[in-house]
Amino acid sequence: MVGGLMFLLAGCGTQRFTLKHSPLPAPPDKRDGSVSVRFADKRDDKQRIGVLRGGYGNKLGDIVTTDDLETSFTKIFTEALEQVGYSVVSDARATLEGEIREFRIEGNGWSQNAKEKIRVRLRDRQGQILWEKTLVGEDGGMQFGASSYEKSMNKALDRLLSDAIEEFSSEFFHQSLRKAN
Repeated sequence: MVGGLMFLLAGCGTQRFTLKHSPLPAPPDKRDGSVSVRFADKRDDKQRIGVLRGGYGNKLGDIVTTDDLETSFTKIFTEALEQVGYSVVSDARATLEGEIREFRIEGNGWSQNAKEKIRVRLRDRQGQILWEKTLVGEDGGMQFGASSYEKSMNKALDRLLSDAIEEFSSEFFHQSLRKAN
């Protein structure tokens, strides 16, 4: 019965979720400087981010994002850097390189969770790493249809971005960027 109800609530086939973060938090300190942004998806399966499951763990469909993750994260991290005060330009002397290491949503029909793991590096034009950090966002809870998977994905993204804003506004990141410029 529950499996049938979940089937009706979620439908079958591919579920397309949109990355949508909450308004970015205000940074503790405003900074300045120029940086470019580039992301690469390093996951093994670049097509999907998870599997939607019914009440007995039966597969109802794949979960994908509406937009390419590399493009989405380039845009999202550009917004985060600009929120802190940096100018994002293509010809900057420093580049924030991001690697999408993990981006998944899992569930068992009763609960679901999301985990996003991004490795970011600040490099100068010579390729020297000036700053490096792994950012992680996680969320989980009870499953109430397909929308709870998407909500969890975006809550994990909010947590990851909150850490990114804190890191980008830190004195260490700011001085590392100034070193490149």
